[in-house]
Amino acid sequence: MCSIFGYYNYKEDIETLKNTSLLMKHRGPDSSDYYIDKKLFLGHNRLAIIDIENNTQPLEYKNFVIVFNGEIYNYKEL
Repeated sequence: MCSIFGYYNYKEDIETLKNTSLLMKHRGPDSSDYYIDKKLFLGHNRLAIIDIENNTQPLEYKNFVIVFNGEIYNYKEL
């Protein structure tokens, strides 16, 4: 099972926030990544089951960022 974590309007230093990921690494040992800007920190640890490659999160598109834990059942059609 993956782990998702985030902070809005954080006051902690970035390294402290990144280390938060280590506490949940057992939930998603296959990959980890972060999104960081002035007010938002999002982190994701991924447990890869299907589509093992090329699915690093957080996902970014223009001004949007998302992390999620779920399945897209029609992924083959998409």
